[in-house]
Amino acid sequence: MKAECPVLIIFSILYHADGFHPFMSVMKVHDELVDNVMSLIAKDIHNMQKEDEENAAITASSLNSLYCQALPVNITFPTWLIPNLPNEDSAISKAVSDLQSSGVSASCTNKWISLLCHKVPFCSSHKKKLLGSVSRQECNSAVNCLSSTSQAAFRDIIDCHMFPDQKAPVYNPCGQTNAPPSQINGPSSQKHTNHASTVVLGSFLFYVICSLLAFLSKASFCMIYYTSVVKK
Repeated sequence: MKAECPVLIIFSILYHADGFHPFMSVMKVHDELVDNVMSLIAKDIHNMQKEDEENAAITASSLNSLYCQALPVNITFPTWLIPNLPNEDSAISKAVSDLQSSGVSASCTNKWISLLCHKVPFCSSHKKKLLGSVSRQECNSAVNCLSSTSQAAFRDIIDCHMFPDQKAPVYNPCGQTNAPPSQINGPSSQKHTNHASTVVLGSFLFYVICSLLAFLSKASFCMIYYTSVVKK
């Protein structure tokens, strides 16, 4: 991690400088480098928290229990794109209600229900791609079955070109054979394991301990021990 190398350099400088410079010079070098390292540690922690937020995902049993099918348990939705998934439930219900009250045929309404229930992008199993299960043809079919006036209004709301062609590779979470996904690269994803988090916290602890021991001329011990921890 970024903060580990500068910390190791500090111990090396203290170890070599201790025998050649006055105590106050070592203190000055130490304080300046400590400030730099603390800044790097704070930046790393902030970046890790940001990445965790970006890579966070939520699950749902169904986008709308009244109109949509139950979702497989392994389907998750990215919070950076859909911060409030429950809103999709009410939005789907309102859209269906509006279609029905506008006199749209049952077959056309069903096309829209299918589109609305599958248009929300979801995470791939390895959390590195953003997937969807609506094709461009399915979208156009839903829009084209509306009246000409309604078509113009809905085309301002939804752009069917954002969905992939039906011939695109299929990743189908809901059992539809005619619903290929879009495969758009999402935000960069790194697996922050418990081990990695432990190393970060452990590194900071060893930094504090070694900083104290450095003034007792035992920095070489800290340097070796710290290095062995990082390599695990």
